Amino acid sequence: MVYRVKFSATGRKAFGKLDNTIKSEIDKFLKRENFLKNPESFGKPLRYKFFGLYRYHIGSFRVIANIQKDILIILIIEIGKRDKIYN
Repeated sequence: MVYRVKFSATGRKAFGKLDNTIKSEIDKFLKRENFLKNPESFGKPLRYKFFGLYRYHIGSFRVIANIQKDILIILIIEIGKRDKIYN
């Protein structure tokens, strides 16, 4: 089972605003074979109002994603720094 990565509209917008070095770092992480086979093991499940989502820590940025196990998709919802992403 290999998952595919897709971006929501807000996730794509946040990704587009990033510096190219950060973009390539995040892109490299999201294309790792181990990550695509088992995304839960690389992230931390979130709680409370973000229940059901996972957080990935890449450099100084957080990537918030929804793992859709039934259709094998990792939906990137938001990307940002810790101080702003959870607002």
